[in-house]
Amino acid sequence: AMLKRVAPLVDSSTSTEATQLAIHQGLGSLFGQFGESAKALDQFQRAETIARERVVIKQGSDASRSNLARVLRDLGGASQEVNRDMRVSLKYYDEVLRVRQGILDQPNAGDGNAAVPILVKKDLSEVHTRVAATIYRLGNPAASVEHFRKAFELRRELVEAMTTDAVLKGLPPREKIALRQDFARSKLSMGEMSFRLRDPATAVRLYGEGVEDFEQLHRERPSLRSKHELGRTHGNFGDIRLHIEGPGAALPHYERCRSLLQELADLDPNEAPYQRDLGLARYRLGNYSLRLNDPSAAAEHFRASLKI
Repeated sequence: AMLKRVAPLVDSSTSTEATQLAIHQGLGSLFGQFGESAKALDQFQRAETIARERVVIKQGSDASRSNLARVLRDLGGASQEVNRDMRVSLKYYDEVLRVRQGILDQPNAGDGNAAVPILVKKDLSEVHTRVAATIYRLGNPAASVEHFRKAFELRRELVEAMTTDAVLKGLPPREKIALRQDFARSKLSMGEMSFRLRDPATAVRLYGEGVEDFEQLHRERPSLRSKHELGRTHGNFGDIRLHIEGPGAALPHYERCRSLLQELADLDPNEAPYQRDLGLARYRLGNYSLRLNDPSAAAEHFRASLKI
């Protein structure tokens, strides 16, 4: 209710355009968090108008183009939420990619706020991933691989530069962890793409490296979120190894998945994502038991899954 009262006041505000841009983006994000997707999309569309105008006014400065890229990224996500239109989302993400690449290739400090190339590469890796995922969801895994690969290469460069680049060395520990997490996710994406494009050896190698990275990251900085992601990742890797190597290779991952998710579900029984993924973990173990011709164990897992 508060958001609905505040939002109309923005257009009548005497704030500068830069402030209005930030307010529209902020309101859009808040509406999105509260499930008001249509209102979020409206705020991002208002922000887009201002952001495009400011690119012209600022003569294509790095800061103005970066602001436009963020708005377009948000529009891509909101379009999926509201209209389920993946092609419109891809159009936005393609433009974000062009804008980010332009900042890297043709920097323009403008009023002195020059973009930092290594951080532009971080933004580029993120949008390559969005483009790849959207193309994949549109039913073209082969076409998505190039963007997943570019994200992978950029993220590898970032992680390798963390000990030598002054900017990256100065990042807070949490942001350094985030860079390593992103690289691990790119390993998982490339592993899954390799599996779907029938390169099993590469699939197991890359996905396995990603899983080990997440295990290490969770040991270094444990959190509920990292535990949840680690559990889901083990479950997915179990599926891949089941198809490639058979039930024996999958079992350790299925058991690790169930153990992590059971801990989370016991900690917060009302958190639906934990319950949902625990139900899936038990279902996987049920199917695994059937493959081993153990109907009693299978029935136990299926009953638990059904109950959840």
